[in-house]
Amino acid sequence: MADLGGAAEGVALLRDAAKVLDERVTRLSITENLSWLAEALALDGKINDALGVTEDALRATPNGLVNRPEAFRIRGTCG
Repeated sequence: MADLGGAAEGVALLRDAAKVLDERVTRLSITENLSWLAEALALDGKINDALGVTEDALRATPNGLVNRPEAFRIRGTCG
């Protein structure tokens, strides 16, 4: 949604998904989904929010290495 020009709507959907994931899914998935939220926020022009969410993504699974590169990539493109 965010990539197709609906960044604000994509942000809202990803925030809702993050809430559900926090309650029901592994921490690994949370890192991935927070990274997507950060990317959507950046597309919506909310760079500071995107950077904050990226840091949340990196803190969600400090020992999980699978999705961290994507979070770092997003942080690098925002900063």
